[in-house]
Amino acid sequence: FIFCWSMFVPQKDYILMFFAITGAIWLGGAGSVIIGGLYWKRGSTVGAFMALSVGAVIAVTGIVLGQFWEARVYPFMESSMPGFLNWLTTVIEGIARAVPAINWKVTPEKFPLDGQWVNFIAIVCSLSSYIICSLVEWLVFHRPAFDMDRLLHRGKYLIKSDHISQDAKPLSGWRAALPNKEFTTGDKFLYYAKLIWTMLWFAVFVAFCAWQLGWSMPVAAWAKFWGIKVAITVVIGTGTTVWFFIGGIYDIRALFRTLGTLKRDHLDDGRVVNHHNVEDEVLIEAEDGSAGEPAGQPTGEPTDEDGAAGAGAAVEAGKKEESTGEETL
Repeated sequence: FIFCWSMFVPQKDYILMFFAITGAIWLGGAGSVIIGGLYWKRGSTVGAFMALSVGAVIAVTGIVLGQFWEARVYPFMESSMPGFLNWLTTVIEGIARAVPAINWKVTPEKFPLDGQWVNFIAIVCSLSSYIICSLVEWLVFHRPAFDMDRLLHRGKYLIKSDHISQDAKPLSGWRAALPNKEFTTGDKFLYYAKLIWTMLWFAVFVAFCAWQLGWSMPVAAWAKFWGIKVAITVVIGTGTTVWFFIGGIYDIRALFRTLGTLKRDHLDDGRVVNHHNVEDEVLIEAEDGSAGEPAGQPTGEPTDEDGAAGAGAAVEAGKKEESTGEETL
């Protein structure tokens, strides 16, 4: 595919810019779908498809304009649509003059937006379309909120055997960004080390941007900075490679030992049907059976505690039953 693509779509921008705009065909909308689908109970299927469609259309449009700008697009607008070309030039270059560090310029030789800008616009538009469509379904069509606890096995749907810690209640608010009781000491060290490392380089980024915008950093200073940055990257990258190689061998051995004794659930494949995981069919059937009990039965209507225990027990029973069937076969 890459070979054929390169024959018909020659590279006309820096390689990283080209990667950004081609990656935006899918990633422009996928980020909104993944984050919204996992963390927002109002996210909808219509919003997801709209986000993916908007991201793909903007990215493909950017690629086409970049490829044919010099040969076809600009000459056509110059000869047939001079008024629109003047308006477009005024808008794009007006934004560039108003916002520091934006160097958009309408010329006959090159499309004014590079691949990184098209990628950014695709992400913003995809996210906006996802939010707007989901809110319209909620506020206009009164679509109920999605039960995130059921989808992610939280709260009364918690399956304790899936967790290392028996106290596996998920954290909420800002605490959700911190390690919970299932993190080992080593996990916590790596988490905070990575967090500090990321925040450190973000602070460097902000400081250098302020410096560049206010006083214009000399070329020699940039060269020195990147020399230090590359040296640090090489040292840390070498150590990480050795660490991951040794740890990877250890983890692969542990993986195969676990697979040898694992009780498999073939329904646990990540699919969501009718607003619940496929593996929760046993749980849904148990709840429906409880809801259909005649009045006056000794069991009565389950409380939240009974529902939590029943939900976990139903799923566990389904897993054991399937495992027993596999052993019989």
